Amino acid sequence: MQQQFLTEAQFNSIQKHLLVKSKKPLQYPLRDILEGALYILIGGIQWRLLPSDYPPFGVVFYHFSKWKKQKVFQKLVKRLTRKVKDKLLIIDNQSISDTDLPSKDKKGYDGHKKRKGRKRCLLVDNQGVIHCVRYFPANMHDVTCAKNIIEYYKETPLGKESEEAITIYGDKGFHSPKLKEWAKRYRVNVQAIPKLKKPNLDTKAGRELYQEQSGYLVESIKKIRWVVERTFANLQKYRRLNLNYERTVSSLEAFTLLAGIRMRLRRGIN
Repeated sequence: MQQQFLTEAQFNSIQKHLLVKSKKPLQYPLRDILEGALYILIGGIQWRLLPSDYPPFGVVFYHFSKWKKQKVFQKLVKRLTRKVKDKLLIIDNQSISDTDLPSKDKKGYDGHKKRKGRKRCLLVDNQGVIHCVRYFPANMHDVTCAKNIIEYYKETPLGKESEEAITIYGDKGFHSPKLKEWAKRYRVNVQAIPKLKKPNLDTKAGRELYQEQSGYLVESIKKIRWVVERTFANLQKYRRLNLNYERTVSSLEAFTLLAGIRMRLRRGIN
């Protein structure tokens, strides 16, 4: 029996955006094809292991490739976030390990996390919904990742539509005066938790400074950091994203956007 990962109402809200140009007529229901792609994403299996309850894996892979090339997932992100009025985004990175399948492109070694693979960079809103995703070598610095994803975001359908200035929050890894100055050309204000000096707890002034900094950090984490960390935790439920099994970076980014779209639909935010 075919397992359903989307309700009828959720699928109907995005159905018209999934129609792609093709010379061949559609032989299988579009919902079954999407459910097959979600089965691959959530189960973390190979394409050829797709159960017979779904359309043939070649058909599902064909439509997934079409959606990826025609940037359907980016258009769906724009459609699902068109009513978001808060111009606040949160940025963060997460290193994931590679398998023996992916190509050597965009590979690296993260000396801090002791992990060889790639770095997943996300831009999420204040509700934790993914607006943009990019993958970089694991050894790339956070500031360089931020520059790349900001440039990429401004070229996406959602970024092109946004005419107002936006604010992007990040942790101390994104604390760079040069980055703040560079981002102004894109009407982006980058705000990061500043680097704090360790106070001397033997003095009264040091203890007061420690309490002040602790309160500031706790408040910042409550308002900013936990949102993107929750998104990373939710992505772990999609086993295809736990490790990098894809041969191309574009497929990895497309699967991540598909996971973000499903998370948004399940939360009922339209």
